Amino acid sequence: MGLLFDIIYGVSLPIMVMIALGWFAQRWLSLDLPTLGRLHLNITLPCFIIFHLATTEASLSSLGNIAWFTIVQFFVLFGLGWMAGRWLKTEHRHIPVIAIAIAFPNTGNYGIPLIELAFGPAYIAPQAVIMTLHSILIMSVGVLALTAGAGDWKASMKASISSPVIPAIIIGLGLNVTDIVLPTPLLFPLEMMAGAFAPLALLILGASLATADRQDVWRLAPPVMILRLLVAPVLTWIACLAIGFDPVMTAFLVVNACGPVGVMLVIVCSQHENGRNVAAMSVFTTTLVAPFVATVALYLLRT
Repeated sequence: MGLLFDIIYGVSLPIMVMIALGWFAQRWLSLDLPTLGRLHLNITLPCFIIFHLATTEASLSSLGNIAWFTIVQFFVLFGLGWMAGRWLKTEHRHIPVIAIAIAFPNTGNYGIPLIELAFGPAYIAPQAVIMTLHSILIMSVGVLALTAGAGDWKASMKASISSPVIPAIIIGLGLNVTDIVLPTPLLFPLEMMAGAFAPLALLILGASLATADRQDVWRLAPPVMILRLLVAPVLTWIACLAIGFDPVMTAFLVVNACGPVGVMLVIVCSQHENGRNVAAMSVFTTTLVAPFVATVALYLLRT
């Protein structure tokens, strides 16, 4: 019960407060969500990636197993989500939204504090690697899937490879491996913009919920919750056992798989004007349930 309280009080409730602020802001101010989404993807996200990759003290080569596992896991769950979207007979434009929702847990503003609570600060660097890979995948595979429905594959490919995430990763890794320390006039603004990543994402999520079509939500939310919070962790656990990961690494990867749908999905859907309501409610409903699922998973994996 103590761990459950810590997760809800220290992780989930602050997230819910920020989401509520976004909801009220949209009701009062009628925010321009596409513009906010572009600000988030093109400014705060690259700053977040550069800052954390440049300042991590973990050995990058030691994180290879986590990296390849995360990539394979994403594509397996993406395929599962795509099949689920077709089986649910939802609108065709919503199928990629569902697929990304199943494959893309919140490993950032939800996952990082959860992992620190459950496993300690030593696992922050591996968590940052997972979050960065998810950012790459959603900004490449995710954007391609969301925009391909328009029929212009050339434009879809351009949208997926023009993301600032790739340059941000190159810059962050370059600073890390060369041990270059940015001067304070550059490092301090970079750190401030990186700190704006999570709160801005949550405000946009809340604002999106204020305009969501609830009828569409309640039809799609239950299967998304089952796949994201039950099927994904179970498949991850089976894969970890088959590969032979040690118990702590298995628990780490399974708890990550218990995360709610990543907030960035709402940002990407807003920017490309496809399925924002479905994405917002998928994030909201899974965020409500995820702390209980993570607590059960930790209890089972530690006994």
